[in-house]
Amino acid sequence: MPTLEELLPIFSEFAPQSLAEPWDNVGLQLGDKRSKINRMLLSLNATQETIEEAIQKKCELLFTHHPLFFEDINSIVNTSALFDVIKDALAKNIGIYSAHTNLDKSEQGINKVLADYLELKKIEPLIADTDFKKLVFFVETKYSKKIIEELALLGAGKIGQYSNASFRSKGVGTFKPEAGAKPAVGEKGVVNEVGEERVEMLVHQSILVNVVKKLIETHPYEEVAYDIYPIEGIKKSNVGLGRIGDFSSQKRICDIIADLRQNVDGQISVLGNPEKKVRRAAILAGAGASYIEQTGAKGAELFITSDVKYHEAQKAAEIGLNLIILSHFAIEKFALNLLAPLLADKLNKSGYSVDVIISEKESDVWFEN
Repeated sequence: MPTLEELLPIFSEFAPQSLAEPWDNVGLQLGDKRSKINRMLLSLNATQETIEEAIQKKCELLFTHHPLFFEDINSIVNTSALFDVIKDALAKNIGIYSAHTNLDKSEQGINKVLADYLELKKIEPLIADTDFKKLVFFVETKYSKKIIEELALLGAGKIGQYSNASFRSKGVGTFKPEAGAKPAVGEKGVVNEVGEERVEMLVHQSILVNVVKKLIETHPYEEVAYDIYPIEGIKKSNVGLGRIGDFSSQKRICDIIADLRQNVDGQISVLGNPEKKVRRAAILAGAGASYIEQTGAKGAELFITSDVKYHEAQKAAEIGLNLIILSHFAIEKFALNLLAPLLADKLNKSGYSVDVIISEKESDVWFEN
């Protein structure tokens, strides 16, 4: 049975914390890293209800989308709901981990599973996160392919729909191992010349730390020579907020709504003609109103999101963008249901058998009258 500390790097691979917005608070919120984890409850929020459910279902970890702590806290007293959540979690040794905007943006995160559910094709982030770096390292020619393959498994060298992308150029490396060195090649005390390759790979900032760690682990040299350069002008990425893509054939908006009604709880609001057929659509779980104009500019005919106010809907109507509005809770809860088996599979492939259970107790703060 893994410890919480052993699971943290896997959670960070699934939804890299460096993808989170600056104002967000993601990662381990509460808990003992030494705790053994056999079962985890997946929910949108850490509330009294979900903590009680975790206790009832014998879960040692509550994995939430929304962080337990959003703002600076000066005191926690028994007059606040937060007090009871923390008290009960600590009393039963239940950890709380949150993945919020990093899970929204991640390659296989909330918006990607929703786009897959809609069966969109040529899927890409609606608002791409293009914070890329160029990783350059030097190694003997016979080792370069193996290292490239190892780094590619972590996502290095991924450009759009292409993976394992790299550039290799030959040269000569020189070095003089001093008395205490243990060189993989060459002799101590003399200047050695070794035929090497310079290898260049594009790496997104969100995985850079793990990629460099793997480079150092895999590289045969005692001292690994590598450089990291900032990159500008990249417009495409596999991570970012929302997703946009095309249906294989035109779909009526009313048919999309009918499908959502069968699978997503809560009220659905519509802007536009339900009989209209659309080909290009975008989806952004949670508050997506501020991206209406960008969505229209990317050629979307339909935008599925939440938390749209009157004047924002007016702007969508002005630019001819049809809207399907779901409740914030409903769209993200549905996405978590789709994500649960992917997270369980990620843990299993990492060698840990942990039951991932979807919360059945939490409910929307809004209800239909």
